[in-house]
Amino acid sequence: MTMSQYLFERRIRVNRRRAVVFTILFHAALIGGLLAASDGQWRDHLPETVKEWLGWDKPADMQPAQASVPTP
Repeated sequence: MTMSQYLFERRIRVNRRRAVVFTILFHAALIGGLLAASDGQWRDHLPETVKEWLGWDKPADMQPAQASVPTP
């Protein structure tokens, strides 16, 4: 491998790494901005299966039973 090929391949790897980092940061900022601007209304648009998976909106039969603890 000649030196010029190595430099081109190195530049390609650097550009690819920059593109991945930029894409991740861009999407994180976009999603964060949308969530911050929605004032919590985004939870209304989530499917029930996702809410159950996250443990936010469990059906009544899946709630843990509340044991009555006598107070001293």
